[in-house]
Amino acid sequence: MKVILPLLLSYYSNPGCESYNISLSYLKAEGPNDTLHYLWDFTLRPTLFLALTDINTNLYINCEDFVEGVGKSFNFSKVPKYSFSLTVNKLIEFNDINDTAILTPEIHQVSYDAKDFKWEVTETLTGSKDGKTASLTMTGKDYNTMDKTVSGNFSIQLTAFGYENHDADLPRLLHSPNSTQCRIILQNMKTNSGFNESRYALELILVSSDSRNMSSQIVLKKNLDDENSPGIFSMVDVMTPKAQYQKFSGAFLQWRPIIYVTKSPSISNSSEIVTYNLTNVTDVDDTFANSLSYKFYGDDIGEYLLEQTVVSMGMVQDGFYKKTNYSTWTFLVNYGSPEDEKFSLLVILVMCIGLGLPTILMLLGGGYMCVKRIRRKKDELSLERKFFIGNGGLGADCLYDEDCLTRNSFCKGHKICTCKIGYQYDAGSDVCFPREVNLKCNEDYDCSALQNTKCVNGICKCKNDYVPANDKTACLPSMRLTTLCEEDLQCSSVMNKSYCDFLTRQCVCERGYRLDPYRRECIEQSKLHSPCMSTEDCERSEEIKGKVECRPTGVLTNTCECRLGFYERNEVCYSVGSPPLAISLTTLTALLTVKWML
Repeated sequence: MKVILPLLLSYYSNPGCESYNISLSYLKAEGPNDTLHYLWDFTLRPTLFLALTDINTNLYINCEDFVEGVGKSFNFSKVPKYSFSLTVNKLIEFNDINDTAILTPEIHQVSYDAKDFKWEVTETLTGSKDGKTASLTMTGKDYNTMDKTVSGNFSIQLTAFGYENHDADLPRLLHSPNSTQCRIILQNMKTNSGFNESRYALELILVSSDSRNMSSQIVLKKNLDDENSPGIFSMVDVMTPKAQYQKFSGAFLQWRPIIYVTKSPSISNSSEIVTYNLTNVTDVDDTFANSLSYKFYGDDIGEYLLEQTVVSMGMVQDGFYKKTNYSTWTFLVNYGSPEDEKFSLLVILVMCIGLGLPTILMLLGGGYMCVKRIRRKKDELSLERKFFIGNGGLGADCLYDEDCLTRNSFCKGHKICTCKIGYQYDAGSDVCFPREVNLKCNEDYDCSALQNTKCVNGICKCKNDYVPANDKTACLPSMRLTTLCEEDLQCSSVMNKSYCDFLTRQCVCERGYRLDPYRRECIEQSKLHSPCMSTEDCERSEEIKGKVECRPTGVLTNTCECRLGFYERNEVCYSVGSPPLAISLTTLTALLTVKWML
């Protein structure tokens, strides 16, 4: 188990180059065994650079070469163990006239190079008094090239942490002492593109000291708990090769697949972020000219892993960017490998109460049933002893089974003749008749104690269109869907994937299946996140109609998803503001046991 130790942060603006026209922030997070160095550069394209070194390592910058964009114009006194950089390369605007929320090569789009924005300090680099956080906010304005103009605020807020906790603001990502949180805000963006259904996307460049022959990986993880991000049960991780194969090494990006479209974030004021595949950077010279990555790696940059990806903001039927003229996306840049979310103490207490109490009730109920069954057997034995009919009859003394002349009886304990297990005595005929299905018989009369049975090949069997009850003491008629029933086998013997609902006492389809009115059978429903061709493929039951839709979730990929205004919990879509009443199967079983006892 890895122990998370707090780090002390120190920070500097334009370290050693105060008189030069650059916009560079340097943060140093010192731990007991190593040091993390962060450089936040807004001189041209916004770039976040991190390097892990041994302790007592210093940063050196050749200011003149740095301004000129010369390779290897900054380095460290000791060679870094690992390095990684993330660059916001372009802001992309696309005209989503078909409202698919997917950016494809053929869609009309305009790219705005991030270096052509004028980056200004909105909130200066400051740190907390305890030295555990440091933050900076930069805003890009006044984009104006020969044929493109952009107004509004393109802001980037960076925060470094020296401790582990969830952020105070939604989506409340879990940061560690190895994390930098980046929040990108697009506010009142207006362009001369002429687009009426504008959405925005970002092109990101990733550079790591891994080999160029390797590749990073995008992983979508599901979470069990939405305590910190209500309604969001998934997480996206972009892991460098070293983070994939070596614990606590490498680097990764992490975010929830959600953006917020107002300054007051909530699930009702949210939309989605779509992630596209990683590709290798081919045009190295143009992409990295004057970049912070080139200033560190120099001409050797081509030997390292250079990748790019795109993320787009918005989802189907969210009203496009123009609805609120505001979008904010938050993600983490981390050293190491992703950590799993942990349940809080409150959630653990609720789970213990929710599972522990039903377990105790079930144990008490089971104990009561055992005692009751033992008492009933004693009463039956006493009743049998009353039917003494003479030598060899039921209740007579005996040593061997042959001493007992009553049909289907035996010598119990070498002392007394009694009916075999599963049989009961009939005084009128002096015969022990079967009281359970599937016991031996000689003729149909032997099975007369059981309704709807007959003797088949020496065994009491249920008649056609009848099935054994769970306790095998009766044969119940087979039932079809919506007809009254008592036990599951009445339904499942006629129709697969059906059971007897204990509340309505009717045959119904199992969860995940629905009644096909034409074939009169239970067929599987399309589940959330499963492939689909149209919304009708997803709306296969009345309770989910109007709540789901067939939505594009990738290039040439459609899946069943909750509609706008609904959120997913346990593969069910619920209206925003109406959380479902959840009761576990264990709790329900326990309550029914107690009710039966009473």
